[in-house]
Amino acid sequence: MNCNKVWEQTVKDNARFIDLKAIIKAQGYHTLKIWLIDPGVVIEKIVVDTGGVRASYLGPPESYRYFIR
Repeated sequence: MNCNKVWEQTVKDNARFIDLKAIIKAQGYHTLKIWLIDPGVVIEKIVVDTGGVRASYLGPPESYRYFIR
């Protein structure tokens, strides 16, 4: 997808979707850290797909299972 098409889709959606693939080499608890760099950016949803998430426009429904250390 060229840059113009990406920009057009971002404007239509009024959102930016970013996919990141990470390879986790060990089992156990992991921590995802997010730093504020630009105060104008809002993170609305983070989806961690360990397999089985079906593709949809809004993503999977919210999970109420969380761990706080």
